[in-house]
Amino acid sequence: MDSNAIFTSCQKMISFITTDDDEQKEERRRGLKEEKRNEEEEEKNEEEVEKEEEEEEERREWRSRRRRRRREGTGEEKSRRRRRKRD
Repeated sequence: MDSNAIFTSCQKMISFITTDDDEQKEERRRGLKEEKRNEEEEEKNEEEVEKEEEEEEERREWRSRRRRRRREGTGEEKSRRRRRKRD
């Protein structure tokens, strides 16, 4: 082999290696971006679930207070309710 053929062969190998490295870097970068996006989406979903749980807890507390107020009404109010139920 002459020196030009060796030089050309080396250039091709170097080009192949650097191209492969660039592709790997791009794949890693895409993987990291996707991983970050997934983490953000997961956090968002967790926040939504927490918000829904808080809202449900507020609804339960509101219903409980409403029931308690009904039960703790004055005797007169209770007797009126009983009369209405009988009628």
